[in-house]
Amino acid sequence: MSVTKLFITVAVLLAISRDQVYSGDDQWFFTGNEIAVAYRFQQHYGARLRYPLKPEACLYGQEEFTASFQGKQFPAPCRFVTETIRHLREALESKAARYLFPLDLDYGRLGVPSELWKAKYSKLSGEEQLRALLQEPSLVALYHTAGHLEPEANTKSTAGENWQKRSLLGFYNGQPMKTFSRRSSEALASVPEGYTWLNDFKILAHYLGELQLVSDGAVVTFDISFDDDRAAEVSPKPVNVSVTSR
Repeated sequence: MSVTKLFITVAVLLAISRDQVYSGDDQWFFTGNEIAVAYRFQQHYGARLRYPLKPEACLYGQEEFTASFQGKQFPAPCRFVTETIRHLREALESKAARYLFPLDLDYGRLGVPSELWKAKYSKLSGEEQLRALLQEPSLVALYHTAGHLEPEANTKSTAGENWQKRSLLGFYNGQPMKTFSRRSSEALASVPEGYTWLNDFKILAHYLGELQLVSDGAVVTFDISFDDDRAAEVSPKPVNVSVTSR
């Protein structure tokens, strides 16, 4: 069973057990309260990512740690981990995201400026691309939030106010994140122009996770992985996207 299907099942069971209305029996969208309950379950009882990054070396002043992708190990910069943590902290503190799991924010998509991709990365294999991307100063990560939030969800639910679908662009050079609003519930891929998107990395909260951040006084423990738990093999293919963002 995939991670997303697991959360759908949990949300259904919890809603039924409490005699609550379950988002009109929609299996894709959930209310803010349903998502909050499913997240608490994931934090304490859900599965972890199978192949999480373990950047322990970064805690001891090292500049690199040993990462893995599709069973192969390679050196990766600690900057990737520290900047990704910064992205997630900014997303949570700004309330653009509420939770680190499949019903809200659960992956980032790595990209570089399209002209740079053509000149430097287009001829590299998937594994070579990832290793080179992590060293790239112009690297960015695209995140989508609230993809499963019910379109007419009550903004005053326990999930908090003004929770809307967003696309976030994170930079690996210390620059603050940029936020792009989605124009409709169907606009699941609102992205900035001029980038080519390559590898994804997965994000999932769990109390035994390898990484931590502090957001609004609360400690969030989670894992990151370059491998996709929902697929037998990750096969990154470059995609050029041109969408006007607002």
